[in-house]
Amino acid sequence: MHKAFITDLNRYSIRTLELLALLISGVDTRVIISSRAKHPLTVVLESRSIVLNPDQTSLYDVILGAMLMKYRAWRNNGPKSDFNKDRWLTHKARQKVKDDIWDSLEKKFRRIHELPGRYRPGTSLRGLQMTYNAIEWQPIEDFDPYLNGDRRHLIGAQSIDDFQITGAGDDFQWLESKLREGQLTLETVPSLEELPYLRVPLELTPSQRYTSTEEWESHVQDSENQSIVNDLMRCMKDKSVVRQDRLRAGRYKYAGSHLKSDRLVQARLFARIGRPFPIFRDTSSHIEPIFDPKEHLTVIAFDLNDFYELDWHGDRSAVLKFLAVILDLHKKMEVDTVIIGVADRIISLPYGKRVCIHFTTTLKKIEDSFDESLFNKLMLLMRNPPKLPGRSGCFHALMAEEITNQFYRHEVEYDHSFYTVFWWARRLVSYELSELRDHSFLERSAQRIDHLFRDLAKREGTLDTAAVYLPSDLCQKSEPGEFLNGVRILS
Repeated sequence: MHKAFITDLNRYSIRTLELLALLISGVDTRVIISSRAKHPLTVVLESRSIVLNPDQTSLYDVILGAMLMKYRAWRNNGPKSDFNKDRWLTHKARQKVKDDIWDSLEKKFRRIHELPGRYRPGTSLRGLQMTYNAIEWQPIEDFDPYLNGDRRHLIGAQSIDDFQITGAGDDFQWLESKLREGQLTLETVPSLEELPYLRVPLELTPSQRYTSTEEWESHVQDSENQSIVNDLMRCMKDKSVVRQDRLRAGRYKYAGSHLKSDRLVQARLFARIGRPFPIFRDTSSHIEPIFDPKEHLTVIAFDLNDFYELDWHGDRSAVLKFLAVILDLHKKMEVDTVIIGVADRIISLPYGKRVCIHFTTTLKKIEDSFDESLFNKLMLLMRNPPKLPGRSGCFHALMAEEITNQFYRHEVEYDHSFYTVFWWARRLVSYELSELRDHSFLERSAQRIDHLFRDLAKREGTLDTAAVYLPSDLCQKSEPGEFLNGVRILS
């Protein structure tokens, strides 16, 4: 049964589930799917959120949670203490489902009870929770099978704003303690073995209630910024047009050197009745430039540590302008775009050993659109970034692997001819970690980065790396003619 639940919920995007919840409840409702949720279904009234564990729930449970969101006014009643209020709300919710909601759903939507779900009519409501503003998370040591096998991809962290998460407060302390005890399997970058790393996916779940949309739109619509976007569009298109032979209309021939294979079936049918059929077509001597956005893949990568030092009230306008120009450019060009964020944190272990916790998050997948969800993730990073352990820095060689792997990951499903890299990572590790800033470490890092992009450039297609901004201390270690030697330098 659990596999059926997983298959069902994963068929739908979060946006689809939220639209469904809005249709049922009549209010904007955030849907959060996480296997870390302790209870199968939690309705959080204050932040208008429905939290579901996909291993135990399905589509019917999303609808049931949305129906319960109609009773959001209950949060203003009941006991004063948070604990007692949540118990009171949970009791009210379960009673309401039994007395009214099950019957109401079946009357409004015939056969809705046939949808898969844990809390369909007549089932036990154990585990269904309604709270004022909190959810319960499974402690990572109870949830994660990392120590029991080689399923390393399952370890992860999640940043959710606007409500309390209980049971997850010691996640990072748990990671640090297991690292110090040597119980987590670490990986290394070739030739940089002195800095092993632990890869930790970071999921961002914004509240979608940020109020800076108007300011963002003002930057997008600003005439000066639009002029910059248009100039960049012309430049990028001029560098990457596809030149295709223009065929003479109607000039099919019975003999020639350019066979049109899509006409062979018709030729076989005509041959049965003794009639010839032209299957060749000559090309003209003219060519025309064509810009095909589906031929292009752009990977935009940010060092998320930069967001920790932003003065939101002082530097907000400059940051929003920069992001608005870059994202509006790729939105208008309609090219396939992936946006990733990386935050490297250095942990000091006993005997002077260092370990890098490599947090990664995908802000936009290739199939996602440039919509409000992306904007809200950026706002979450700027205004309420997750509190990560260790000292901030950037392991550039490891980040380069993340970027190049994005291109390799999509080459099977998509057929791109033009690759563009936008990479912003302006910081090295802190000066206190001098061994990770010395000449040898930076030189080997530069060699590794050059090697990765040299291999990427050798593949079929064209690689554009003009929009790469990296520290001068790193770039100066590159050999003439190599990748790092030609990128923009940030001091």
